[in-house]
Order: sequence, then C-alpha cells, then structure tokens
Amino acid sequence: MPATTRERFLSAVAKMLGENPLGPGALDNVLVCQPWLLEEILESIFRPPEEKFELDRDKLNRLLVNCERRMVTEHFYEYFFGATNSLEEFEAAVEKFRIKAMWLYGNFQFAFKKLGTGTKEEFDAEIKKTEPRPEIEFTLREPFDDIEPIPIEDLGLLGFVSGQQKITDLDICVQTLELLSAKPTGAADVLSTIGAEKQKKISEVLDLYEIPFPAEGTDGLSLETISPKLLRARSIADSLRIRQEKAETIGLRNTHRYLTLPYLDVYVATSMRKQEDYENQHRFIKQVFDDPQVRDLQLRYFDPTRSHADNRITKGLIEMLMLRRATVTIYTASHEDTVVLPPKLDSQGLRV
Repeated sequence: MPATTRERFLSAVAKMLGENPLGPGALDNVLVCQPWLLEEILESIFRPPEEKFELDRDKLNRLLVNCERRMVTEHFYEYFFGATNSLEEFEAAVEKFRIKAMWLYGNFQFAFKKLGTGTKEEFDAEIKKTEPRPEIEFTLREPFDDIEPIPIEDLGLLGFVSGQQKITDLDICVQTLELLSAKPTGAADVLSTIGAEKQKKISEVLDLYEIPFPAEGTDGLSLETISPKLLRARSIADSLRIRQEKAETIGLRNTHRYLTLPYLDVYVATSMRKQEDYENQHRFIKQVFDDPQVRDLQLRYFDPTRSHADNRITKGLIEMLMLRRATVTIYTASHEDTVVLPPKLDSQGLRV
C-alpha cells in the first residue's frame, strides 16, 4: 500500500533525525505528544482540503520539540529547507542534508545536533567543507610524483601477513630439502615424518617457482635431483629477502612522504592479506587516479600498496592519521571482507 503524503513527510523527518524511517509510524520511538497534537501539527503543514504543503521553520520546530529535539536555527533551515514548496522538495532537501551529514560526520544524529543548532559561524565553516571547490585550485598544483614505485610483483612483500608468509613457506621448503639432501636414501622416512598435508603444501610452494616436487610419494627424489632443487630454493629465498628489504625501505620512505604532505585529498583504505590483494588494489588505484577526469586534478592520495610501517601498531596509528587528514576516503573490500548491504528502499524510504 503506497505511503500517504503525511507518512512520507514523517519518514523524511525521521531520516533527518537519524531515526528508523520505515513504516507509517516513523517517529513513534521519539514522539512525546498525543496523537491529536501530532495531527494538529501535520494539518498546519498539509493545509486541508487540498493538502497543500506549507512548511516554515516554526512548524518544523514545533514538530521537533515534540520529538525531544532542539529547535533548528534560522541559518540551518534557510540553507536546507528555505526553498521547499512541496513534499518532494522537502524530501530532496533531507537527502541533501543526509549526504552532507555522512560526508562530515558519518552520523545523522550528531550531524543534526551539530549543524542544526550551532552558531552561524560554525555552520558556515562546516558546510564550506562540502561545497564544490574551483577546479583551478587543483589543476594549478605541481604534479604529485613524490611516491617511489615498487615492482608490482614485490608489493605483497610489504604485508605483515603476505610478505612474511611467503618467505616462511619457502624456508620450510629449504629445510625439508636439506633434510632430504642429508639422507637421500631415506626420503620416504623423512616425508613420512613431515606428513602428507605438509608435503602437499611444500609441493605447491615449490611449484610456484618451477621446482618440481612430488605432492605424495618419493618419485623423482634422489641425490642427483635433490641437490639442484635445494640450491635453487636457497637462491630464491635469498633473493626474496633482498627484494623484501628493498620494498620495505622504499615503502618506509613513501610513508614518511605521506606523513609530511601539507594536505591529503584522498585516503584509500582496504585490507590486503595476499599478493593478489596488493596487485588488485594497486591496479584499482591506478585506474582511479590515472583516469583523464581525475588525473589533471593532481590529487594527493595515500596508496596503501606503496606504504610500509615497522609494526602493526605504527601502521594502525598511521591509518588513523590518514583518515583524520583526508578530505575523502575510498574503502574497498577484499574478497575475504564481509559487506552488509542495506535494505532496498523505495522513493519514500520504505522497505521493498
């Protein structure tokens, strides 16, 4: 059943206040007045018999007082609702408020209190943050090319999980090959001690580096074949450590550059646990900031795939600082993150 105009109005007010807008009694959880008084307020806004929409600040404030909310200031009302002459325009104005609320604070209730009841100076300063800025402010900047590149195949080496796991896995392979090299005729006993699952894992890891190793059994393992496998695995492990050290050094330098930027336009946040995550995120960032519509703005953005910290605590503090400094945050979920989608709502904010 379609919502009535009054239900739509109450639903829009609930959205503005950060209350659940669903259902005909959208403000039931906050209303403290008797039903007859609410009807009286609504009749002053929807003038019978044509239900003509006539809203002003006094009428809105009367409703807000009966929702146990402070009355809104004149500058707040004029900015968002001063030009509303219909219910549709009021709903659009509420959406405008909600967008700015999420932009500034991420919380509708706090935004209503902060913007709706503050001084004009405070209101103007906050709203200014959400207003379009002239394109020339960005295009006249110097190019943002301070951040050093890191080979894409080494990006995963920056991760506390992905980087260390890669080297740890290879070290286990080297240790196993050393055991087999010391006792090539007892390969079956060595592998039996290791266990079937671990042998399969070793085979998968070595296969990444084109070093054949049986996933089960001892086929192909002899003194003549184990020795070259061991030498190659050691060489790769040593090379990997050198690459990791170089990537971390560049990543640390980049982090210092990010921290000392005078301002930060965009913070890109995500969670990366595998080399694949780093590569996908890196490609996404390049796609966004190399886009012709974005590139010429010379935006200063934080690229997590080219940044490193010595420990998790420092990394967390840096992330919080980046969030505080950035004008915009882009969050992308990795394949292991859980994304909860909001309920689907119709134009009146009702669940469909």
